Amino acid sequence: MRPPSSQLLEDVRGFRAALLREEGEVCTVELASRLSLVGYGLSVRKALPGASGTSCFRNLSHEFLLVSLSDLVHSRPPLIVPSAPGPRLR
Repeated sequence: MRPPSSQLLEDVRGFRAALLREEGEVCTVELASRLSLVGYGLSVRKALPGASGTSCFRNLSHEFLLVSLSDLVHSRPPLIVPSAPGPRLR
């Protein structure tokens, strides 16, 4: 039996490829919806631009997913950055 983290990576890659084919882009909320439909517990998060004094980051923001997996109960949930060139688990 494969670890749930390996299955997650495979599912993210598959759904990401499908979204690129169907929509031409990867929408974080749509990816979250598809992962949720196959049983993953997750939340969509948004990083906001930097505070004052960090003008170079003023317009920088991105969305990402935090996913709960049974094999990672005592560690951080995996972070998925859907817009990256290839999905990565961190």
